[in-house]
Amino acid sequence: FESWGADTVYHQYHRSGHAPNVIGIKRGASGQRNPYAIICGHFDSYASSRAPGADDNASGTAVAMEALRVMAPYLFTHDLYFIAWSGEEFGLYGSDHFANEARARGDSILGVLNFDMVGYTDVAPEDLDMMAKISSPPCEPFCDWFIAVADTYTMLQTNKRMMSDNQNSDHGPFWDNGYLALTGIEDFWPTNPYYHTPGD
Repeated sequence: FESWGADTVYHQYHRSGHAPNVIGIKRGASGQRNPYAIICGHFDSYASSRAPGADDNASGTAVAMEALRVMAPYLFTHDLYFIAWSGEEFGLYGSDHFANEARARGDSILGVLNFDMVGYTDVAPEDLDMMAKISSPPCEPFCDWFIAVADTYTMLQTNKRMMSDNQNSDHGPFWDNGYLALTGIEDFWPTNPYYHTPGD
């Protein structure tokens, strides 16, 4: 994050025995700290099988890192947070801590783009499932915006997956705190045969 253009990088500690979240911030031109947007993915892997975690979820962390690298030369109005979460596989510990603190402070978050398992291709070209909540909060317009941007600027094929709830990744704590959030995943539910195994 430091070498690829973040103006500020810090560790956010949340639970004993777990690594901290790593947060890189690209400051916006407005000079205001609120509102801000988040691009993120978790970096821990499935511990009980000692899975190296190339897909789940070094791939999501790589998205946040690459997004910062690509966006570094541009000036945005609002702050952008690029976050690598820890403790996802143990219970969404890192994102839960951040989202709860953000709500307690009264932070205004424009939206959260979370990526989890985007590195495995079963059929090429791979598409991306975008998981969005139907209501409380209503995330469909946010999802439609993401898909429109992908259609306009990339060759990425996307599928919209609307659901009443799903707590399988780091979008969950943001939904619980009333924030708009999406998770991109290569195939929901994962077809990666190495999911949560040493083969990942």
